[in-house]
Amino acid sequence: MILSSFLVTNQNLNLKHLSKVRERNDSGFITLKGELDNLKVKQVHDGISIFGSLAKFYFGNNLKTLTRQTTQYAIEK
Repeated sequence: MILSSFLVTNQNLNLKHLSKVRERNDSGFITLKGELDNLKVKQVHDGISIFGSLAKFYFGNNLKTLTRQTTQYAIEK
């Protein structure tokens, strides 16, 4: 399952959990991009987007299927 999600928020990312952090200034708006394991994370002025495989993030591969409970654990992680 490929996760593509956007959360509208005014909170900032906790950069200590991300690797390969890059900052870009587009027309006065600062965009932060980074990686959390296999997930791509991006913060723009009005929210945060996440793209990647939730199963691979949680299990380390895409061979296992997420249940409701393991999906909840993956999101908490």
